Amino acid sequence: MPTSDAEPDDPDAVRERSQTGEAREETTLEDWTEGATDTADAGRFEVSLSVSNVGGITESSLTFTPGTTILAGENASNKTSFLRAINGALGGSMATLRTNADRGEVRLDLGEHGTYSRVYERTNGHVTTSGTPYSDDADVVDTFVTLLETNDARSAVQRGDGDGLRDVLLEPVDTDDIKREIRDLQGRREDVRSEIRKLEADVGRKPELVRKRENRRDKLERIEERIAKKREVIDQHEADADVAQEVQELVDELEAKRQNARKLEEMKDVKTAGLDGLESEKRELIADLRSLVGEVTEEHHRSRRTVPEDGPEQVRADDVDWEVFEPGERLDTLVREQDRKRTRKREIERTVNDLSDIVSFNERITDDAESLPGIDDTEGGAEITAELDPTTAVQCWTCGTTVAEETINERTDELRLLVREKRSELSALESEIDELQDRIDSFENRQSEAERIRRRLSEIEREKERTREEVANIEEQISGVADEIATLQKEVTQSDERQQSTLFDAYEALNDLEHERGKVRAEIDEIDDQLDEIEAKNDRKTTLEEDRLPEIRSRLQELWTRIQQIEKHTIDEFNDHMEQLLEELAYGGLARVWIEHKPDDSDTGLRTGTFEIKIAREVHKSDSSSEFTTVQERDIDTLSESERELIGLVAALTGYLVHDVGEEIPFLLVDSVEAIDAERLAALISYFSVHAVFLLVALLPEDAAEFEGDTLWPTHRE
Repeated sequence: MPTSDAEPDDPDAVRERSQTGEAREETTLEDWTEGATDTADAGRFEVSLSVSNVGGITESSLTFTPGTTILAGENASNKTSFLRAINGALGGSMATLRTNADRGEVRLDLGEHGTYSRVYERTNGHVTTSGTPYSDDADVVDTFVTLLETNDARSAVQRGDGDGLRDVLLEPVDTDDIKREIRDLQGRREDVRSEIRKLEADVGRKPELVRKRENRRDKLERIEERIAKKREVIDQHEADADVAQEVQELVDELEAKRQNARKLEEMKDVKTAGLDGLESEKRELIADLRSLVGEVTEEHHRSRRTVPEDGPEQVRADDVDWEVFEPGERLDTLVREQDRKRTRKREIERTVNDLSDIVSFNERITDDAESLPGIDDTEGGAEITAELDPTTAVQCWTCGTTVAEETINERTDELRLLVREKRSELSALESEIDELQDRIDSFENRQSEAERIRRRLSEIEREKERTREEVANIEEQISGVADEIATLQKEVTQSDERQQSTLFDAYEALNDLEHERGKVRAEIDEIDDQLDEIEAKNDRKTTLEEDRLPEIRSRLQELWTRIQQIEKHTIDEFNDHMEQLLEELAYGGLARVWIEHKPDDSDTGLRTGTFEIKIAREVHKSDSSSEFTTVQERDIDTLSESERELIGLVAALTGYLVHDVGEEIPFLLVDSVEAIDAERLAALISYFSVHAVFLLVALLPEDAAEFEGDTLWPTHRE
């Protein structure tokens, strides 16, 4: 049985979790061989894999132990099919039902750790999946456990797509909740800023109100002086008590009527002010409505009149054409278009994966053709040259057809170009899908806002009608009281004696002054209330500026920092592993490979910045006196295929480590590493073996020969 090429990590080692900062113990070899007293005991722990009608396998099985397992074989010997089958049992999506079979199954027996399976059944041309896989997170299994040629991280490196690599590495992190909270906080921050601006306008009225209060206090003091003088006059006539009593009663009755009239006028003023407030709110609603209409008109290039052009006070809810805000067929069209593009995206993704498999397969065919049997350096040069002729025929292992190697290479180049074109189309589709989602959200938001305005306009119309009726009723009461005052005043006027009475004049003047004093005091009280309200608003403004706004800023910064810490931890892991491997594998001239984070200072978006894959090469120079070596940054297109494969594998391993995948899924599956020479490949696999309990690698026989210990040679029975 195969053994591990490196000692496992210390079982007590802990690693920081990128999502929460929480520390937890790593899964190690000892966890899977608990109870073993020595290496021999540990070796007795075996994992069994049985595969039926999956991929290119009709029926076969394997057993292996914790550590490194090499699946050795020529091309088309089902090494990759075995890895895809394990992917299926672990919960991934890469295993497929054999073309001519109706049912297939993968079973992975981990002993006391459980048995896991995937069943594939074909019904009416559709394949359904069932069973009990090891994990229910297919994306994690596909992206960070199964490092095949089409692995997303490896593909992003092949494209030189730093942002694509960022999305892959951060995909397991649930940033959707973080982004939703950021959007919510940004909205609340704008609400707070808007409230502060309104409060500032109110607080700015304080000096004017203070001056007005001082004027009213001066006026009150003058009224008090006049009242005191009138009381002196009354005191002088108190000797005639009967006349004084009659005059007082007459004046009291007249004053009562006047007070009643004033109260009715105040009630009318309050109701009228209420009407003015409703009209003001209505104007704002009509303005908002016309703004919404403008958005609809601009988006759909339509000139349909939705809101009458009359003044806001003449516009009623029933006058508005609300149907313009109903998305109807337009929204259905957008949703259908979005679904169509998503379907197209999935089709392109499948096409890219299929084409990549074909390219890889063709490359292997031509690579195998270069190692022609019977060629060695003792034969004549002309014969060797003839054997390596690009027009040499290559026989297909499946159908026996003979094709010129040059033809295969040309077709492979065409397929590579097609893959790049499909990936560009995929990127464009993603942008179009996002744009369609924005338009769908815009439709729904406008519809919701229009419905709110419609309901409120209807409520305002009802409130206005009710208030007008109340005003009309008050005016009728005012008219009746006015008639009573006129009648009473006429009686007073007809009494010459009373009209000429100095005492009556004094009482009447005193009552007028006392009424005026009451009004001034009420005005002062009202100003005091307004100043108290302004003071409260000022306190509210201070609270918003000193507490609430900083609190929102702090929380936003905390959320940004959380994402940045995850990104930094991911970048640091990649850069550290890349540095170690470059040193161990000694790639000549490749001085450094790293991911660089370029921050976005804007606080309106939902990304903290972009990832860029950087490389630096050693450049040998000379001058008249000496030769020397410098390090210069180079474009990623200068990377060799071997270097790209190495970087892609390290990127995928980074995701495996950053997200502690090994603690939940202790497997790493590696394939399509032929571009890396055997010596470096041995060192790379040894490096990977430290980080996974089970490392399974598919290799060609000549590469597998570099490894000590047992090697599995997968076979299957047709």
